[in-house]
Amino acid sequence: MTVNQTNVADSPPANTSIAASSRPSFLAKGEIVNVLVGQDKTRYKLHKVLLTAKSPYFATSLKDCWNGKTNDIDLTDEDTSAFDVFVDWLYEGSIGVPRSIGVGEDLFATHTILTLKVFRLAEKFMINEMKNSLLDAVKDCFAKRRHSANILALSDLHSHEGSDTQLYRMFLRDCVARYMKSPACFEGDKNGMGELMEDPKVAKDMLENIREYNKAPWGFMYEAEGCEYHDHTDGSKCD
Repeated sequence: MTVNQTNVADSPPANTSIAASSRPSFLAKGEIVNVLVGQDKTRYKLHKVLLTAKSPYFATSLKDCWNGKTNDIDLTDEDTSAFDVFVDWLYEGSIGVPRSIGVGEDLFATHTILTLKVFRLAEKFMINEMKNSLLDAVKDCFAKRRHSANILALSDLHSHEGSDTQLYRMFLRDCVARYMKSPACFEGDKNGMGELMEDPKVAKDMLENIREYNKAPWGFMYEAEGCEYHDHTDGSKCD
């Protein structure tokens, strides 16, 4: 991570900013915002102009902060690993996700949940552009491995309160395609599927997707073209 971040107990120089000479946004100038993240209150020193331009959440929060004569934003309930991804996106315009996302086992589950946390941050900060970048990164990750999401990954998202996200719906459609194209996969995941289907909402979502698939079958996530999985509720459009 190249962003300038320190523990809040440290005393960095008053005007220390991000060492961004190698980033596309290195021309960002002006006021610096201190964002305190996580229980350890890790301090991120970020450019106000970028935060307010990209995020309605920060535009409102920083307006209130400056009225109160402070330039600190408290995000101590958030995860620093997820915020690192946000900062990279803010300055570099791209998102990277681990190649093991979506497998749903051991460390892979950790990567899947980290991706969910990043998605939740983008929702909190009201940045559809970042959400769509993340969905593209996930799809690209699956494409490189030519792998579909499985029931364990779907269960990971559901158990961490991610079943109301576009990310979950993306994984759900992939699981349905996997089982409909290769029913033998269901046998291996039968126990996990049974546990997941005990939740009425998940069962309803799964059955609705199966019905839709029977009407017009779709391919795996990594085969999708265009912005099939994007969120454009803010009125934005892809080029």
